[in-house]
Amino acid sequence: RIDELWLSEVNIRKYGDKNIIIELPGLQDIDRAKNVLGKTITINFFMVEDNYVYNSINKYVPLGTKLVYDRKMSPILLKKKLILSGEFISSAYSSLNEERKPCVNVKLTKNGAQNFLNATTENVGKLIGVVYSESFIDIDENCKKLKTKEEIISIGRIIQPLYDRFQITGLTLQESSDLA
Repeated sequence: RIDELWLSEVNIRKYGDKNIIIELPGLQDIDRAKNVLGKTITINFFMVEDNYVYNSINKYVPLGTKLVYDRKMSPILLKKKLILSGEFISSAYSSLNEERKPCVNVKLTKNGAQNFLNATTENVGKLIGVVYSESFIDIDENCKKLKTKEEIISIGRIIQPLYDRFQITGLTLQESSDLA
């Protein structure tokens, strides 16, 4: 996570039995550093439910689906079955795609690539959602709780089966850098 801050000569050392000291020389944005270092981020891929319009009147979520909101706070129904998790990503970096728009270039492990190929082959023409999950410790009046916030950051149509390399688009430059 410290690499994400693009600093050199970072010093990390143990302080007592349960603490560490992190020195970040030259850092200008302390709030961003706290934000980056204080949470665990993962991304997961789920198929979008074919009939993905959520009925907010009765708030019924069909069995086998889960409700997740996108960045515009629109509710989207996703199938609960996980297609791919972040643990199968071997590398990721942000760049600009051929249309000069920010993207994250993703490379998968061998096992992840095979699973993703199988899932995307079965679902050509359907929508897939990229879910950003952020886990953090919420401290409220000396009570620590682990909380998780989920948000759909991208929905794309599977045009062809995907294997070990693909791009995530629809992000700002800062979002693609942070996600990578």
